[in-house]
Amino acid sequence: MRVTAWRVAMAVVVLVAAAFVTQRLDLWHTESAKRAEDVAEKAIDAEEAPFTAHVSRFREDTSMVQAGRYVLDRPLTAAERQKAASFAIDTTEMDTFLRSIGARRLGDPSKIPHNVDTPPYADASSFNLQLHSSRKSTLTITDLRAKVLRCNPSRARAVFERHPEGEAAYTGVLYDLTKEGSAAVTTQATGRETEELGQPFFRNNVINLGGGEEPANLRVESLTSGRSCAWELLATYSDETGTHTRAIRDSGKPFFTEAAPVSPDQYWVAAMTDTEDGEWADCATGKPSSDVVKYTCEGSRRQN
Repeated sequence: MRVTAWRVAMAVVVLVAAAFVTQRLDLWHTESAKRAEDVAEKAIDAEEAPFTAHVSRFREDTSMVQAGRYVLDRPLTAAERQKAASFAIDTTEMDTFLRSIGARRLGDPSKIPHNVDTPPYADASSFNLQLHSSRKSTLTITDLRAKVLRCNPSRARAVFERHPEGEAAYTGVLYDLTKEGSAAVTTQATGRETEELGQPFFRNNVINLGGGEEPANLRVESLTSGRSCAWELLATYSDETGTHTRAIRDSGKPFFTEAAPVSPDQYWVAAMTDTEDGEWADCATGKPSSDVVKYTCEGSRRQN
């Protein structure tokens, strides 16, 4: 009986040990499979583009009188000059006419922080930049700089300017393309001014993407003067594998900021006169019809 009991006890011990070993092996295999699965998921996640960029332009209301400048790659003909001179300055007739002959409207700089050194006679372009990442892991953009690819003198030969009554203020970032490797400078709308206004945006900010984060939206404005520039954004970001740099373009093409020429053949300005309609006057080739028109020409953004 003692032998039988001993054998039973040993059998129980063996069964318990076997069950324990089997359990440990199952756990090891499970953990190993989970680790392999995690490695595979991370590898697949890393193959995803770190983030995508979508650029959208701001639509202008063409039914409204547009302040700022238009440029045309040729001077107006004699007939066109006569027609342009007949338009009232506070109607959309000139805007409609200029668009019909192929003139392009340039962006007018928004209200620039007083502590930011910007080029004189600047022209601007702006757009909304949306950044999104479908990765499961989080990445962080720590810098976003403008890289100028090329700049050339404006090919336009005629400029048409209607002085803005005031500058609009927007929340976003600003790049000065006349400076190499321009960093993003913070701009903010009136009423939201903080000590960050005019300071490098990424000094106190980062952009987190992926890991379920919402897409980031940023208003981007660029300035140039005298030369039209093609450029791109270089994003510095960090993820689980380290720090990287990625170029951002507009659907694969460089961004483009156009400038008015420094000395155009024709420089038309909307001048206030004694008449209700005012006068469109060519400051480059025409003789001012009055002292008021002369004063307007002398005060235009680019004197010729």
